[in-house]
Amino acid sequence: MLMSAGFPLPGQIIANGFLTVGGVKMSKSLGNGVDPLDLAARYGTDALRYFLLREVPYGEDGDYSEIKMKDRYNADLANGLGNFAARVLTLAEKEEMSDSTIPDKEFSAVISKMNREIHAKLSAVRFPDALMEIWSALSFGDHFVNEKKIWEMKNDAARREALTNLVLLLEAVATALLPFMPAASRKITSAITREGDKLVAKK
Repeated sequence: MLMSAGFPLPGQIIANGFLTVGGVKMSKSLGNGVDPLDLAARYGTDALRYFLLREVPYGEDGDYSEIKMKDRYNADLANGLGNFAARVLTLAEKEEMSDSTIPDKEFSAVISKMNREIHAKLSAVRFPDALMEIWSALSFGDHFVNEKKIWEMKNDAARREALTNLVLLLEAVATALLPFMPAASRKITSAITREGDKLVAKK
């Protein structure tokens, strides 16, 4: 129709496949529809957005089940993002950290790779893969906290440096999450501020 009317054709058309429930297509006759407003009320809009973007590859069919939703919510959001953010902010809240926008070499490499890969994945409309890059950076941070046992570090300078790096990583992760989980992103970034020459984190 566009060609016959002499209009230019779109350069890209973004369309998803079907969303099934337990592997079965939704239909009125089966009565297996899922109310997105109910899911949003129970899990939050961010969690619903995350599940759909993480579980449904662009252009392909996706499948919903209560078990999958709960697993993603508990593993990735509550025990993953939520737990990491809470641990870092709780530990950093007690420290006086000098303001810094540049983490050390190891953390800078992780953040740079995350941002670079996210850009590439989003350019290819690969939302699940973009989210996997963010969770890879989260996993690095979580492993660092456990390995270094920040809460046991006696050297004040080393502890402050470690926490500064972790706060900057958390801030970068939250910023990267903005298009996927806007409420969670803003909640985390609002907990990280600069006051004069100090980097301040509040749970």
